[in-house]
Amino acid sequence: MIKLNTKWLKIISLTAVFLATILIISIFIAYQNYKPNDRITLVQINGIEIKVEVASQPFELYTGLSNRQSLCDTCGMLFIFKDSAERKFVMRNMNFPLDIIFINNGKIIKIAENLEPEGESPQNIYSSDQPADRVLELNAGFAALHQLQIGDLVKY
Repeated sequence: MIKLNTKWLKIISLTAVFLATILIISIFIAYQNYKPNDRITLVQINGIEIKVEVASQPFELYTGLSNRQSLCDTCGMLFIFKDSAERKFVMRNMNFPLDIIFINNGKIIKIAENLEPEGESPQNIYSSDQPADRVLELNAGFAALHQLQIGDLVKY
């Protein structure tokens, strides 16, 4: 059996507390410096310009507009995927309703309108029902206001 004297026990304890403190401070600093995706571009549908934040990384694709308080009238989020596949979206932790525009090869293939916010465990799933390579989230009512339709071309 190894016997540690109190001096070494204190040194080990203080080292553990010091390392834990450094870890907590590092996580706090990383969190404070985290900025939502700053890649902004324009999308155009039927002559209407929409300023969009691009989401293409796994964390961005999962989080989307969750926990945001609002979106400007001509703003949105464009989800870019590496392939065309059926896409499923939920309104997890949303604070405002959305229109979700499913796009494949530069054309609108489906519009899900006026989707209500849901909490941590959303019950409703909104699917493209067919392959989509991009999805555009906009404020609820945008699609109707601007008469967006299936088949409309989307320019990037």
